[in-house]
Amino acid sequence: LGRSDSEAQREIEQKRGQAELKNKEKSELENHLKALKNRLSEMLNDSESISRKIEDKVKSLNALTAETADRRVEMVTADSATEEIVARKGTADAQIAQYRDEIEKLTAEFKETESLIDSISENILSRQNAVKGYELRLKSKEETAEKLKAELDGIHLDTEEKRRRIKILRELENNMEGFAGSVRQVLKASKQGRIGGVLGTVAQNISVEPEYAVAVETALGGAMQNIIVENEDIAKRCIRFLKEQDVPLSCR
Repeated sequence: LGRSDSEAQREIEQKRGQAELKNKEKSELENHLKALKNRLSEMLNDSESISRKIEDKVKSLNALTAETADRRVEMVTADSATEEIVARKGTADAQIAQYRDEIEKLTAEFKETESLIDSISENILSRQNAVKGYELRLKSKEETAEKLKAELDGIHLDTEEKRRRIKILRELENNMEGFAGSVRQVLKASKQGRIGGVLGTVAQNISVEPEYAVAVETALGGAMQNIIVENEDIAKRCIRFLKEQDVPLSCR
């Protein structure tokens, strides 16, 4: 209750600064979340492309295997005609050698494909784990954002409460509303310099944390209007003044 306007105003500005920082941090968290989602989408697209390549390799291997079987059937049929076999033996041997080379190449490609599949599987698992990690981090960021929002809302409420109390204090100070007539007379005389040593009322000389304000006001009750002076002589001077002004000595 006893804080000056400038102190309250500085506190309001401080709260505003905190609110701006919280809003900035929330915006940064939202941008980071968007980037993580885009990265996840790219990873999923890469996995689909790799799967299609594996399917193409398997189809090529099946086609080559079928072609090899056809060639072997031709070789068996050729056994029924010895002369034809002799005539085509050189060609057949060359073709067989070529087919063997192709089979070896296909076998090597198949092994490479299996190795690639294993590598892709490990990569997919690694990326799935990374995605889970991103999801956990995302959840943590979202929880942090919610906490920041709650803190920001609290700051707004606290700022509005302080504005309201400043307005009330100003009205009380300017109009002395709610004070007894004797209290107003003494405070007025003090401001005019007719009575020295008057420090003000209890309400004007104490300050408490906002959460305890209502409890303190309730506990003090009418004592909030009690006038504080420097010494007993000043108190007697106030009483004489009120008697001279024909004002009742009630402090309530």
